[in-house]
Order: sequence, then C-alpha cells, then structure tokens
Amino acid sequence: MDRTTKTLIALAGSAAGLAAYHTYGRPRLQNWGSHAGEVRRSLAGDDLVPGPDLSTTRAITIDAPPDAVWPWIVQMGQRRGGFYSYDVLERVAGLGIENADRIHSEWQDVEVGETIYLSPSAAMIVTEIEPEDRLVLFREAPVPGADAPMRWSWAFVLQPIGAGQTRLLVRTRVAGQPSGGLVWALEVPIELLHFVMERGMLQGMKQRAEATRRSAPSSTEG
Repeated sequence: MDRTTKTLIALAGSAAGLAAYHTYGRPRLQNWGSHAGEVRRSLAGDDLVPGPDLSTTRAITIDAPPDAVWPWIVQMGQRRGGFYSYDVLERVAGLGIENADRIHSEWQDVEVGETIYLSPSAAMIVTEIEPEDRLVLFREAPVPGADAPMRWSWAFVLQPIGAGQTRLLVRTRVAGQPSGGLVWALEVPIELLHFVMERGMLQGMKQRAEATRRSAPSSTEG
C-alpha cells in the first residue's frame, strides 16, 4: 500500500470519526444529564444570544433544597470560590482558580452589572440574578477577522423538585465563533474539554451542597 493510499484511508477514517461524533457523541455531551423537555425549555438568558451557533443544556439532581445550592453558585469565579471542577486541569491551564470547600459570606452579595472572572484575562457580566432561582452571565468579545463579536451567555437555573431536592440546569449559548481550518481542527478537543470541566463543576456543586445540607446550620462561615 503506497503512501497516498494510506493518507486517503487516514483522512476517510478521520472524516468518519468526526461524522460519528457529530451524530451520536456531540448531542449526548451537549445535553449531559438533561432530558428532552429541559433541552427544549426556554431559560433565562436565552434572549441574550438568539440563534446560537452552539447551545448546551446540562443538568444534575442535587439532594438539597435551592437555599443550600445557591450559595455555591453565587460565589463562583476566579478570585472567588472557583468553579468546583478539576483543580489539576485548572492549574495546568494557569487559570489561577482555587475551588472553595465552604461558603464565604463575603462573596454572597452579587448584583446585576458585576464582573465575574473566569481567568485573569477573561470575565463575564452578571445580567440577571434572582436568589435561589437563577444567575445569568454574559460575555461579548471581538473575534479577529470577523465582522461581529462573539456573544456568550451562561445561565444557572435552580428548580425545586420532590422533598428537599433541586434540579440544577446550566445552559451555554454561543454565537459568532471564529471560523477557519484551525478552529475546525480544534472544535472537538475544545468541546470535549468544555464538557469535562462543566460536568466536573456540576458534580462539585452537588457534592458541596449535599454536604452543606448534612452539616447545616453550622456550615456557613465568614
């Protein structure tokens, strides 16, 4: 088998793998933990990015009421409580994030217009907040070579269910992503990383909120 044939086979295999990912793997990763009704449901912040190029809805059930989940959400951010995901990956990426394992009273008061840092050089703005119900963050940034900026919304919605349980929905909507061969090549790794980190965040919130509920009322510290 000559080199040209081997190259063509490799390209065909890569194309087939990418097609399989988009058909079967991508929808599952984008909507991890959520059911069809939650994916179709309109959530706070959807209007900030109409007609998104990318939309994900991930969810988790937490064995704690919304008032035990909310403090962990509202104190998120770099220089604050972190994002409760994988410390090792965050350190390797140089994000300067330390994930809190307790509730900090000094980070509980957040208002519309406030800046929440994702890293030392990237931040989102609080556009909507309703304690124990929803937090919506938004970022707009220029894209090199593009006529329109990238728009990104990130919504955290709490829904009480059952006896002392909470359904936490997290929706990401992005429009105006960069285009080109390099971006296309990096699309799958970026989406996989986003999935891994956001799933870790949801699981981290679940663990902390459930622990808070078990240790209440003494878990809230200054």
